Amino acid sequence: MKFDLSVLYHQANSFSILPAEDNRNAIYIVTNNQRIGNEVYNEIIASYDLAKKYATEDFNETIDHLSSECKAQLKSCDFLLAVYNAAGCFIAQNGKTRAIQVRPQEQEIVFDSRNLVLDIYSSKMKTTQLVDYKPGDLLMLFGDSEFETSGVRRALSNNEISVSDKFNKIAASKDFDKTSFLMINAVDVKNPLSLNILREIKLKYVGYVALICLIGSLVAWALNSDLLKGSDNSASVTDEDTLVTTSSNNEADTILTVHKEETKVDTTRNKDEEKKERKNDEEGEHKKDDSEHKSEKESKAIDKEKEKEKKAPEPEPVAETPSPAPATPTEE
Repeated sequence: MKFDLSVLYHQANSFSILPAEDNRNAIYIVTNNQRIGNEVYNEIIASYDLAKKYATEDFNETIDHLSSECKAQLKSCDFLLAVYNAAGCFIAQNGKTRAIQVRPQEQEIVFDSRNLVLDIYSSKMKTTQLVDYKPGDLLMLFGDSEFETSGVRRALSNNEISVSDKFNKIAASKDFDKTSFLMINAVDVKNPLSLNILREIKLKYVGYVALICLIGSLVAWALNSDLLKGSDNSASVTDEDTLVTTSSNNEADTILTVHKEETKVDTTRNKDEEKKERKNDEEGEHKKDDSEHKSEKESKAIDKEKEKEKKAPEPEPVAETPSPAPATPTEE
């Protein structure tokens, strides 16, 4: 990130503000121990390129390079540091000092150092990197933290007055007339796309990700290819009506083939066949019922005829007439 800054100072009590006047180093310190402030300021300028990232690890190294006397007094002093670098605005806070970032366009406080938590395992102070930074944001560095932020927010969010008038309004208030502070106005903020993040990633992890992507693409290709489907081409049928020819930029014809799935056709055919079978079954059942009904009628008719025969009177016997005796042959 690149910043175009405008700074206003208010020197009141025993706190020191470094540098004493506006500078292009983009390093600002508010502290009650000027010796510590001078050593930290000079060490950062001599050892670090602020066109690159300045983070908590770099700040810890800066503290390690201080003199033994400054190291002994560091934890007991009030100290506030703001370093504008390629990654954003680095903040280190200790003691009664306080930093507030106000965004007048949205009329809200974007950052308050009171919300920071000290990590004793990774940092020697409360630190953070402000990456949410927009043109017009105002960063206030106070030597005293006992004040109401609502008044500061209202004064800095008044877009009808200039930045200098906002600064004078805060300096004239009773809460800050005896407090040293400075206002840093971000006139312009540029966040160019860089490869610094990629440089921090180890090359082996990039290789792992590329390998995983390659394996995934091969698996997807194999699943969609005919190699796993086998040599049976009955699963898909290409119809001449589904061939669409389009012309590409290099005047070559591209043929798009639309495959019709036979499963849909088979399902419709199966449904039709099931309907026909149901109709045949129903007709067979009706015929069976009709035949059974007819057989029942026929059996009933036979039974009735048998009953009639039983009830009919038996015919009277007819007397047999004696047959004439055969003629005896006469004697000649």
